[in-house]
This record gives sequence, structure tokens and C-alpha cells, in this order.
Amino acid sequence: MKEQQPLFIIVNGRPCTGKSHLASMLSEELKIPLFAKDSIKEKLGAVLGAKDRAASGRLGVVSIALMYQQAEIVLASGFPAMIESPLLPNLAADEIEEVRNQTGCRLFQIFLRAEPDVILERFRSRARGGVHFHDEALRELEAIVETELEPVPISGHTLIVDTTDFQSVNYPEIIERVIELRGTT
Repeated sequence: MKEQQPLFIIVNGRPCTGKSHLASMLSEELKIPLFAKDSIKEKLGAVLGAKDRAASGRLGVVSIALMYQQAEIVLASGFPAMIESPLLPNLAADEIEEVRNQTGCRLFQIFLRAEPDVILERFRSRARGGVHFHDEALRELEAIVETELEPVPISGHTLIVDTTDFQSVNYPEIIERVIELRGTT
């Protein structure tokens, strides 16, 4: 559905908080195009390769840039778009604001958080190879997981969802919130 001020949904949070699951569910349920950093990174890695964690990091930077670019194209056409990625507030704020300035979109961030020990347990049990360099990524996560990660400061709505227990997440409520915000112009 073409919208005068399309909704730009940002699904954000640390690794293993359920971002990919939530974003995929919302995309499918609400028919909103989804651009996910890891999906883009894996495609780039399949073509370009990544010999080490530094190369993987460079692919990640390019993936984020492409994620924003593709979302901006959709939003500029008057349609809603969604991105999914762990975003650092100090780096992402300007990029998100630039997309908003270029497209006139409205912003809605869904920020997922969970207890550090749960995040690490999920990360350790997840099997990811290729461009992710799982063991090195785990060590990096272990070093920072205790520090609080905040949502990106945006000029829009932010919903904070605790996913420590996936069973307690009220997914229908999140869907209703997106529908409500899409209806607002």
C-alpha cells in the first residue's frame, strides 16, 4: 500500500535477541519489504569471500550501506520498508535521519534486548560459519555484552521489547503497533 509518509521500521538490538525472527515475521505478516544486514553480508561473502574477521567487518559495513540504500529506494516510492541489524546508536542515528530527510518517512524502531547470559548462551548454540567467523565474533560479544546498548536516538517512535524469554514476547501486540503506526499520516 503506497503511503504519503511511509513507515520505516528499524529492528535493532544485540545479536541473538530475536531480530531476524521478528523482522521476518513482520515482513511476511504485513507484506513489508525487509532488508537484513546479515542476508546481504552472506551474499556478498559468497561472491567476494572474507579471509578473516577484518574482511568480514568490511563486508558488514558495505552491507549496512546497501541495506539503507535499498530501504531508501522503497521508501522514496511511497511504500514502507524495514531493516534488521544490530546498530550502534552513535553511527546509525545520522544514517537513519538521512533516510528520513530524503524520503519524508516516519520512523519506528523496535529495539530488542535480553539478559547478557541469555544472549551468550544463544550465541554459543547458534551454528554460523562463512563470513561470520563465529569464534572471534563470540569473543568480541563476550567483551561487550555486559555494557548496556541503547536504542538509536531517532525522531520517531521506539518500542523496547525484552526477549530474554521468547515465550513472553507479545508478537500480536507488536504487529498491532506497526499497523497502528502505518495508519497514522
